[in-house]
Amino acid sequence: MRPNLYFLLCSLAGLTACGGTQNDTSATPADSGNTNDTSAELVVKAAALYSPAGHLFIPRGINLQYGDHPAAALPAIAELAAAGANIVRLQLRRDTPAADLKLALDAIVSQGMVAMPMYWEEDITCQSSASALKTAVTALWLARWKSTLLDPAYRGKILVNIANEWGSSQDWSSYIRTYRQVIGQFRQAGFNMPLVIDAADCGQNPDTFLQGRASTLQQADAANNLLFSLHPYHDRWNSTLKIEAILNQYQQQAIPLILGEFGDNEFQADGGHNVDHLALMASARRRQLGWIAWSWHGNGSGYEVLDMSSQYEPASLSRRGLDIVYGNDGLQQTAQPLQ
Repeated sequence: MRPNLYFLLCSLAGLTACGGTQNDTSATPADSGNTNDTSAELVVKAAALYSPAGHLFIPRGINLQYGDHPAAALPAIAELAAAGANIVRLQLRRDTPAADLKLALDAIVSQGMVAMPMYWEEDITCQSSASALKTAVTALWLARWKSTLLDPAYRGKILVNIANEWGSSQDWSSYIRTYRQVIGQFRQAGFNMPLVIDAADCGQNPDTFLQGRASTLQQADAANNLLFSLHPYHDRWNSTLKIEAILNQYQQQAIPLILGEFGDNEFQADGGHNVDHLALMASARRRQLGWIAWSWHGNGSGYEVLDMSSQYEPASLSRRGLDIVYGNDGLQQTAQPLQ
């Protein structure tokens, strides 16, 4: 999520873009034919995510704005686990040292959760500079953070969300070309865990992985281990009919999907267009579709409605936090640990 006016521009431009029933972890979709050695990693097969032991894993978690305030946010990891999350989408910034990343990964894994570190920066989020993304991949993921991320202690308990909300539908060729290149770089560097790719246009464009674009990206992945992420906010997602139409399309095409962030039925910033998060969560449960709520704490002025807690710790749940943690389709009812 980014607090700016980009969403208004997206609405004027006319943007367009899941799939499966939560809690039933006995479902076993057919193997997609992944022949690469990812046996010790989480792995994407037949549009679903599986543990190294072969059990279906449905992400149900919370975004933590860790890179913004690491000292304050670190103790909140225990609060996320207590809320019932089985995964943490962990925000990293350009100045996040490897030592801070290790502290967070240790805390997440010790609480029995999966870690999904993601890179958030001003020149990445809602931006489309290929050079900025390539620089971040080379200097951060494949250099500063590499040895930490490839530590055997985290193997089978980690996904890498390459870039938060990078890319624009105004230039699909650049989006696809750039991601194909960086996917290859990750694999050549020894990263075999699932790589998570956010949709274009601030993560919101549901067309991003349709029209053959998902398969084009998958063809560039030697590990055959990609997960695609949509962020339901604003006008493309502001009715139950729209939500169902999008998720039906992804399910019918068997595109491996996660909802990496989502809005709220009271969220009015950036032009409004509320998203019914309760309907979204109910639909995700029916489809066995993973989601990660934005966010625990730390949203700025005009965005406070998206805070699940009024502080990092101890938890002080907001109305949104209560919905996500204790609602009929929330964490306490639907999240299952990695097996």
